Amino acid sequence: MTALAIRLVHHLASCDLLLSGDLDAISAPRLQPAVESVVDRGHRSLTIDAADLAFCDSAGLRALLAARRTLTDAGGTMDLVHVGARVGRILDITGLGRAFRPSLPSARGRSRDDAPHERGVLQ
Repeated sequence: MTALAIRLVHHLASCDLLLSGDLDAISAPRLQPAVESVVDRGHRSLTIDAADLAFCDSAGLRALLAARRTLTDAGGTMDLVHVGARVGRILDITGLGRAFRPSLPSARGRSRDDAPHERGVLQ
């Protein structure tokens, strides 16, 4: 088990949320306050970078869905980018790959530096 690290980077019109470690039942509740802080600061565009996310369980998936809902309820959008092979497989198995439409399947497993232009929009 690797502790979840959440790094929030604010830009003028958007925010990046970089996740590393495990997004699981223990750490998932930490995601929502970070997302709410983005909305509270008036941002409506959030990119969640999953390049360094090692693991995601069902609680993590629920947290990602709740984050997406928070942004869409506020009239915003959320991108999920650089989804690695492990997390991508979980999205595929659960059928949430269609909901999240993560980075192109051929990009799974690449690092953030390998495919900086590839993104999937969460709708």
